[in-house]
Amino acid sequence: MARFISDILEAREPHFSQRIAELEKISGKPGVDVRLVGELIARRRNILKSLGLDQDDTEPNELYHGLTQKALSDSENLAKQIGIDPTDKPEVAVEKAIEFTIKSAGNLQLWTLRSSTAKKQLKENPPNKLMKVFSLRSIDSALKREPLSLLFTFAKKTEPKKWQEKYISQAAKLNTTDYGYQNIEISQVPTLRQTQLKKTGLNLSQIVYVNYDVAGIIIITPQKRFAGDVLFLVHSMLQNIKSLKSASLYMKIHSMETDFSTKLEKLRKHGFSNVARDYKSFGWNAYSKHLSGSDSRDDDGLGIVLSEDFDVVDISQVLEDGAIWQHHYLLMPGDKSIASCNLSDVILNAVNQREPDEAHYLFGQRELSDELFGRYAQLPNVRQHLEKEAE
Repeated sequence: MARFISDILEAREPHFSQRIAELEKISGKPGVDVRLVGELIARRRNILKSLGLDQDDTEPNELYHGLTQKALSDSENLAKQIGIDPTDKPEVAVEKAIEFTIKSAGNLQLWTLRSSTAKKQLKENPPNKLMKVFSLRSIDSALKREPLSLLFTFAKKTEPKKWQEKYISQAAKLNTTDYGYQNIEISQVPTLRQTQLKKTGLNLSQIVYVNYDVAGIIIITPQKRFAGDVLFLVHSMLQNIKSLKSASLYMKIHSMETDFSTKLEKLRKHGFSNVARDYKSFGWNAYSKHLSGSDSRDDDGLGIVLSEDFDVVDISQVLEDGAIWQHHYLLMPGDKSIASCNLSDVILNAVNQREPDEAHYLFGQRELSDELFGRYAQLPNVRQHLEKEAE
């Protein structure tokens, strides 16, 4: 059964199957992979039924198109739910989507770099090139007028090597007192700022950016509305909130270690997504699942892992008919064709009008991998093994 999942993940063999066999042995052979395959098959049948497709005779390409149409339909319904009219200008639609997401997302507090510390670091290492692009005369003016997340995000894209090196080395001076609970900030980049950034040669084709320095999400307002844009925006924001919370938990867990500043330097140098994937043999997202069972505290009563660290609203809870998107895994392998029910894949393919042979399905692969190893991580014997490995 591990081979079935391996085919979907396009995993490296025989390494993948050997790893599953090792985890089965450590855990006492509970058959985690077998149960997951059974769920994948059952989920496929349920989704085919909900889409009005034949449960016994539907090809991956047919499922692909059915999911695409479902996503576009959900986007139209979500727009009506939010109050976004088809005639609304892009900046109006984005603003309404941001307001709806903030209201719907639940707890937006996470453990991150304090804004006072972030401002101090920017004053010590002002992004002079970016300030010139924005026609800002001083760092004080920049801090007063612009969101911190915007300054950090685009300074890293415009400033010279010397600024980048100092930005990374500043992490060595940070400690736990520089961190605390703050709200995630979601902001829209004004048209003027976009125009100024594009003149530097930056490609702003990406619509949603996430900044891990100060827990910010930045929206580059598209020039034109497009089919599926409302679902794309809300889903992307919710996914990035989840990613920010994951990064927050990572830093919170490691803040009690003596090499905390070294880890912060690595995060600034390589980015959270790369550090998370390199976390031991499981990857951080899978490893963190074994922490989510209950709250835990250290001897001084400081909350290390709290329930709110995992409190993330899913898009399926926001949509009026979103049950189909509750599971983000891949459904079926085929002849060089994989159908993904991961909404990030589906809406990305729908928005870009991709044909099945050009389809993106990497989000679903990553989610399935995280789920498989996360289930093993929650088993007592494997949990003990991981905790020893993480020491």
